[in-house]
Amino acid sequence: MRVLRTAAIAASALAMTAGAALSTAGTASASSTSEFVNQNSNRCLAIDMAKEYQVLGILWNCNHNPDQQWHAEMKADDGNGAYYEIKNGYGQCLGTWQGSTDNGTNIVGWDCNGNPDQLWFIDKVSSDPRYSNLRSYAAWKNDSGNKCVGALNGNTGNETPVILWDCNDNRDQHWMRVA
Repeated sequence: MRVLRTAAIAASALAMTAGAALSTAGTASASSTSEFVNQNSNRCLAIDMAKEYQVLGILWNCNHNPDQQWHAEMKADDGNGAYYEIKNGYGQCLGTWQGSTDNGTNIVGWDCNGNPDQLWFIDKVSSDPRYSNLRSYAAWKNDSGNKCVGALNGNTGNETPVILWDCNDNRDQHWMRVA
């Protein structure tokens, strides 16, 4: 009985210490990550991780989970603008399925590998006058073609696949960074 009580006290202390460390780490990382909210649906870009090996980009209600927390890191500048690697809270890079640039190609979260399908040009398309420039809408153009990230058929519901398509300035291709 005494061994169990000692183990329970130790486990409780460990849990409190880990909880404090996680809350501190969460606060520090929250300032460097953002959710990307779709203008058409007001839902976040998420990676469907409900099934083993599932890596598809989808629209989902914003919930601050790591699959919706994104960080953009500049990787290249070709003189016409900067290209970014966009990585979620699980360390997955935003890319296209099998590096394809075809219309309808699924957007995925995948191991970062530096391939062109994981490099994005963020093109400001409009500003909501109620917010600062940090809350501007932007289209994400893929480095390997003039294709943008949007919602399949402009749909707005949860689990709508996020795909690559010819840039057309439709609202489903506009994304807002929300810290």
